[in-house]
Amino acid sequence: MAAVSRSTRLTPVVYWQIVTVGLITVLASGCKVAADGQNLQGARLYQSGQYDVAMQKFQKAVATDPTNADGYYNMACTMHRMGTARNDQNLLNQAETLYNQCLDLDENHTDCHRALAVLIVETGRSDKALNLMMNWAVRTPNSADARIELARLYEEFGDPEAAKTYLTEAVNLDQYNSRAWNALGRL
Repeated sequence: MAAVSRSTRLTPVVYWQIVTVGLITVLASGCKVAADGQNLQGARLYQSGQYDVAMQKFQKAVATDPTNADGYYNMACTMHRMGTARNDQNLLNQAETLYNQCLDLDENHTDCHRALAVLIVETGRSDKALNLMMNWAVRTPNSADARIELARLYEEFGDPEAAKTYLTEAVNLDQYNSRAWNALGRL
C-alpha cells in the first residue's frame, strides 16, 4: 500500500472548508427545490381559485428562497387577480411592485414582462406598458421573446404592421421559435 504524501493530505482547515462549501451547495439547492415545490403547490391552488391559500404557498417559496423570481411572479399574479376581482387599487399596486421585484431577479422573465404590461394597460398607462416592452427589446437585442411580446402589445393596440415587424425580427433571431411563427401566421 502506497503511503499518502504530506502534500496530498487534507489539513483540518482545508477539510472543513470543503465540507462547508459542500454543505452550502446542498442547502442552496435544497432551498431551490423546496421553493419550487411550494410554487407548484401554490400554482395548483391558484388554478383552482384558492387565491389566499395559494398566496401563502408563494410567500413560503420566497421566504425559503428570496432569489426565486417565480415566487415573486406568482405572488404578483395572485395579487393582480385578487385586485382586479375586488377592484382594489392597493392590491394592484402591490402586484406591480412584486412584478418589478421578479424582474429585478430575472430581467428576462417573459411571463412577468407580459403580466406587468397587462396590469399597466389595465390601469390606464398604455404608454408605460409600451415603454416597458420596448426597453426590454432594446436591452436584450438577441431575445426573440422580447420582440414577440412587444409585437403582441402592438397587435392589441391595433397596429398589426408594427407587430409584423417585431415578429419578423423574432423569427430572424430564432428561426425555430414556434410562438413567433404562430403569431406571424395569425397576423
